[in-house]
Parts: sequence; C-alpha cells; structure tokens
Amino acid sequence: MKDLSSLVYSASAVRRILGVASSAIVTVKIWWKVIWVCVRGCRPTLISKKLFKSEFVDRRKAAGAKLLEERKVEATQSATVFEVATNSHPQGFYYVTLGSASIGCQCDDYKNQTRTREIGCCKHGYAVLGLLGCASLADYVGKMGEAIKQATPVVKAPRGPAPQFPRVNKLDMSSFPNAPVLDGARHRSAMS
Repeated sequence: MKDLSSLVYSASAVRRILGVASSAIVTVKIWWKVIWVCVRGCRPTLISKKLFKSEFVDRRKAAGAKLLEERKVEATQSATVFEVATNSHPQGFYYVTLGSASIGCQCDDYKNQTRTREIGCCKHGYAVLGLLGCASLADYVGKMGEAIKQATPVVKAPRGPAPQFPRVNKLDMSSFPNAPVLDGARHRSAMS
C-alpha cells in the first residue's frame, strides 16, 4: 500500500526529472514546500513540489494518450462506463466509470491515489478523458457542471406563510420504551 507522497515524490520521479540512470541511488526527503534530493556522486539539490506534481500528471496523460492512439478505449452499453484494454488485468481491460465530478477506475494506481485524496486520475482515466475531448480532469468536471446546469430545470419554491407547528409543552416518551426516566432529583444527582 502506497500513500500519495510516496507515489508523487518518488526516487523514480527524481530520476526522470533529473535525467539520471535508473540504477542511480537516490535519497529523497520531503520538506515543507520543496523536496530535498541527493543523487550519489552529485551535490544535493532542491526540487519544487509543483514540478513533481506536474511530472506525475503529465506522465499519466502521456500514457493515456498512447492508449487512445492504440485504440484501446471502447464505450460500453452504458453511457458512463468505458473499457480500457490492458495487459496487467486478468480480464484484459479495466472499467472506467464517469461520475459528475470524478472518474473511477479499477486499477491499482487509481486506488492508491484515492486512498488519501477524494479524487484521482490514472492513465486509463486520461484515455477516456481524451476520447471525450477533455484535456484534464478539471476540464471534464467543468464541462459536466455546465451539462448538469443545462439539464436541470430551475424550480422555485412557492412563497407563502411559514408552516405553523403545534406547541409541545411536554415530550411524550411513551414511544421510546428504552429511554431513561429521570425525575428532577435523580437528574441533579446524576449530573453532580
């Protein structure tokens, strides 16, 4: 099980960002706004978290574009479910589902991302986004919000006097047989 920090700020991400060999020994320490990185044989350096996050998303977008280019994305009979072909799943594909403010997938990458955040997007999700003509998850959410606004009729509640409720002086507890019965004396002693 990986947390989001270990996914985004990983040694392999450092190797890709700095262009060093995959066999290079890398030390990564997460600081407040930057990541301290030391590659054996080089001086330590600081890399912004923003660069790591950008690399994290761009890598998945590129993999999604490749899946789309290879025509591995297919719509199902449901308008909100797509199949994305893969070699790593026993069925040979992952289901990607569309929500009003997110996209869901069965893959481990998506599950790892959403374990610590409410929303995530894997390469399969980006492939479906590409098929829908969306450049990013935010673009999709924006388009869905507009579509929902256009499809939802605006209904105004009728104005009128506020409903009048009868006054209750004493609560009838007979319908709550397990409720404790406290008279004034026992109640005061229970509180002190």
